[in-house]
Amino acid sequence: MKMTIDNEADAVYIRLSDAPIKDSEGIKQGIILDYDDDNNLVGIEILHISRRVRSATQRETAMGTVKEQFIIDERGERVGVILPLDKYEQLQEDLHDLAVVAERRTESTIRLEELKKRL
Repeated sequence: MKMTIDNEADAVYIRLSDAPIKDSEGIKQGIILDYDDDNNLVGIEILHISRRVRSATQRETAMGTVKEQFIIDERGERVGVILPLDKYEQLQEDLHDLAVVAERRTESTIRLEELKKRL
């Protein structure tokens, strides 16, 4: 899995597979899922990320403001990021939720009124 943050585009892209992208689907305003030839989820793009999460460059904690910490390679290129455990767990939960949505995207839907009748 590879995550790319584009500050200029105010977007995050999470690549789950190296498979070529065949199809894309907007599942919610600003959230796009990418699929391969076999309809497997290969990527997730989240637009307007600054509106969806706290500042991408600073996090408020009980101890004050904490700046992001990056892991860099020998060329000085960012290759990883260090996240607080609670933020990592929240990201994992969000990714799981998106994967469930992707898996169920071909299921038929019912109207809310019909669901209420069934309950």
